[in-house]
Amino acid sequence: MWDAPGPQAARVEDANDEEDDENKSTCYAYEYNEGPVADILGKGETAFEKTKEVQDSLGGSAYSPFEDREEWELAQWLINNVNQRATDEFLKLPVVVSKTRTRMGPSYRSNHTFMKIIDKLPSGPEWRCELVRTHGDLEEIGHDQERDEDHGTGGEEMELWVRDLVACVKELMGNPAFHGEIAYAPEKVYTDR
Repeated sequence: MWDAPGPQAARVEDANDEEDDENKSTCYAYEYNEGPVADILGKGETAFEKTKEVQDSLGGSAYSPFEDREEWELAQWLINNVNQRATDEFLKLPVVVSKTRTRMGPSYRSNHTFMKIIDKLPSGPEWRCELVRTHGDLEEIGHDQERDEDHGTGGEEMELWVRDLVACVKELMGNPAFHGEIAYAPEKVYTDR
């Protein structure tokens, strides 16, 4: 669990993406056969390849910025299961401190140093906050408020958190986890044959 984010932090709500079996429909996909859909213009280096090259040049391990697999697995468990205050308390427990002295344990001894290492990990395209002004027309429901410049009344300023779409597509296309899994040609998809 994470501590509650501040007003300028991106928030993600848990959503159940699984559909019920009764709501699923069968889809039939057919290849697009109406000519070429794209040309290969060249090959570039992905962000993952650049990061790997930097790690290799610095003599780092595959688990960099962590020392080894065990430290990586502990960090992964802490991030997924423990909030920041509890992480700090855990790293300062006598049993953890004494074991780390004999075993050269985690290179992080507090939540502060742990989060500094986490911040070194690749994070993908940056989030940015845009303020959006909504406008309403409250005359229809009987509210007598001062009109704004767009002829409506009411409205409020809201935060809209966005990422650069092109940077997101580059990230997805360059991610080795999706190698061979992304289809670039269009398909015709139907729910009946």
